[in-house]
Amino acid sequence: FLKQWHRSGDIRGGENRVYFEQDAEGLIWAIKMNELIYHQNNMADFADRLIKSSEYFPDTTLEIIGMVTTPRGIKPLLRQAFVVTNPQVLAFPAQIRTALEERGFRLLDPDNEIWLSPDRAYYFSDPGQNNVLVDEHGELAFIDVIFRTVTPEQFKQDYPKLAGLMFSLFIQPAAS
Repeated sequence: FLKQWHRSGDIRGGENRVYFEQDAEGLIWAIKMNELIYHQNNMADFADRLIKSSEYFPDTTLEIIGMVTTPRGIKPLLRQAFVVTNPQVLAFPAQIRTALEERGFRLLDPDNEIWLSPDRAYYFSDPGQNNVLVDEHGELAFIDVIFRTVTPEQFKQDYPKLAGLMFSLFIQPAAS
């Protein structure tokens, strides 16, 4: 990742253009311009995602530091502490699954990596090796996971093959 960034000055993921900056105290930050493509340009939906991500994964909080005008509209500019990793160490799916289950998340669809939050208010996807890093201390760091509010309409739209799960989610008691 960093080698590619050093060659080009920025890097593009599925939804973010990422830059790096070092502040006066020597801290390195990932600066991200989010394209809002996973939120159909809906800032309220995106802000809800940031709040939930920060609540569930406080070590990798994303903060909005501004807005940027682009040819595709106004986009949020975010800041996240840079996660120092060992590039030879990857987060394995079993590690990710264990870490999420220990935090109370429930796996809904192993094929698409769709998880339900402990309070059953949100589901999220994309906790794969690109978005779950192993930091310099061997701990998992969850970055850029995509949270959505659990509503039958949103769930059916996002995951039509799993729409039947919606009923079972609400008849089983939530984990306490």
